[in-house]
Amino acid sequence: THKATVTSGGLKIFSGHASDTVAVFAATSIIGSSTDKVTIDNSGITIRENNVDTIQIASGIVAVGDVANEHISMSTAGMTVRDGATVLANFAADITLGEVGSNKRNVFIDADAGIKIRNNTTDIASFGADVTLVGGTVTLNDGTRDRLVFSSSDIDMYDEAGTNVLNIDTGVVTLASSTADKLVINSAGFTLTENSQVRAIFGATSVIGSDG
Repeated sequence: THKATVTSGGLKIFSGHASDTVAVFAATSIIGSSTDKVTIDNSGITIRENNVDTIQIASGIVAVGDVANEHISMSTAGMTVRDGATVLANFAADITLGEVGSNKRNVFIDADAGIKIRNNTTDIASFGADVTLVGGTVTLNDGTRDRLVFSSSDIDMYDEAGTNVLNIDTGVVTLASSTADKLVINSAGFTLTENSQVRAIFGATSVIGSDG
């Protein structure tokens, strides 16, 4: 039997059976069944679907999705994408993409300063008025081979055949077309080698020519 009852506790609406409450209007108002319903009370509004709270509105925050798993929350501070309690992205005046935590990589977009790629909160690369790459080895690859490599000890450039044509080490610069043909510049001067033979030395004592 369909009916409605009014008591000091509020208004209840039943459908088909006295145990089948489809709506309650009171301090806490409920519309729907136990698994699919809308709940309104002085703390906010909750929409439940298939026994999971999928939309919650409270204290100026709107949460869309199961808050125990992947969901989005929105407020005047911005929008946050979470997996449970883990923040995966935050959109506000500045934007963070990725988890911020120990050994976690993320992208931080500063509205004023530019884009930063970070390990936790430590910058690995920064793109703003200037570009800064920090730590480790930086490699430019043409899709086939490394062409320019910056490491903590050297700078190396390679041609399309893979030959190391430029090496900058501590106090030494080497220009080469092969391991047998090269020019080495260091604090002592210049040394020119051709076909693995030293052809010229320019320094405190200069020599041009060789036996080979």
